[in-house]
Amino acid sequence: MHDFYLIKKTETQDEDFLKYFWRDKEDYKDLIVEYIGLEDNIVEYIYDSLTWIPCRNPSLPGMPKHIGFNNIGVTLFDENSATSLISIFTAWSDLLKMVQKKS
Repeated sequence: MHDFYLIKKTETQDEDFLKYFWRDKEDYKDLIVEYIGLEDNIVEYIYDSLTWIPCRNPSLPGMPKHIGFNNIGVTLFDENSATSLISIFTAWSDLLKMVQKKS
């Protein structure tokens, strides 16, 4: 299962917060705007379309800029990723709806 969280940005979100949010998420319920969990097989299916999105890796010192999706760890998609993410997930949603209607 891959968990995706849309969280409010605050001044206190340092590297440790972003690195360990998944572990302490119960303490940050007030910051969670939206959540979705996707099964591994769905993420594997759409993985190629996620590999070129700008992101950051909170697991590395300095949270370096990165391109792609960390399949086994935390990936931070920020405001620089938003346009791409919206386009990709909207396209996948539309495609899957179309396939479902034809079934």
